[in-house]
Amino acid sequence: MKINKFTSVILLTLFTQSTAWADNINHGLDEYGNKVSTTSEKGAIKYIKAYQTTEKPLNAYRMDFDTSEKNLLSVPNAAHDKTAKLQNLAITKAWEVKFCQPDLINFMLKNNIDMVSGALISKGEMQRMAVCFKSMQIPESVSDKSDKDVVIGSWYDDVGSPEFLDATFTITRTSQGYFLKRLNGDGSSGTYQLTKLDNKYKKNNDKFGSYYVIDGNELKIYDKDGYIRTARKK
Repeated sequence: MKINKFTSVILLTLFTQSTAWADNINHGLDEYGNKVSTTSEKGAIKYIKAYQTTEKPLNAYRMDFDTSEKNLLSVPNAAHDKTAKLQNLAITKAWEVKFCQPDLINFMLKNNIDMVSGALISKGEMQRMAVCFKSMQIPESVSDKSDKDVVIGSWYDDVGSPEFLDATFTITRTSQGYFLKRLNGDGSSGTYQLTKLDNKYKKNNDKFGSYYVIDGNELKIYDKDGYIRTARKK
């Protein structure tokens, strides 16, 4: 098949635009990765690189981080020890909140990225993986406080990790529904819409099937596999 000069120019232009678009995405992810690093306590997390993992059916990227912080490493014997398994889950969820911040979600929406994962690696071994989807968080403006908002409760969760991943959970009822705000010890936070089902507060569109049960002064945390841990009243 012959390709004339006009067709060649079009193909070259499309290739150049595609390359520039990819460079812009990588640059934006690099900036975000460096921000995650600089806001980690005592440099516990260091950004390595970002790269595309799939284009179709999901436009997905992965960002790799290195850590030597022992409390971020996988808890040994988690496959056989329920306590270790639950601690692993709690720390992974805390890492997901720190990684999946509104700045990243907005960047994903702007650039039509379906999924970005954040891998915590130590000595070449995967320790934790946070997975962010472009629709997983609620912008803060959606759940801004008003005179009609009611705070259902606030609880503290010591996940047994570095203090910057310990968390405060606050459940609020607003005119737009129920919301959970998770605030990590380093100031990173996530706001998620909930659906109230009897005494359960189920996190909408959550891949883990997370839900919360208020039991007296405690907030019991569950996912699709069952009970994870308990946060205490503040």
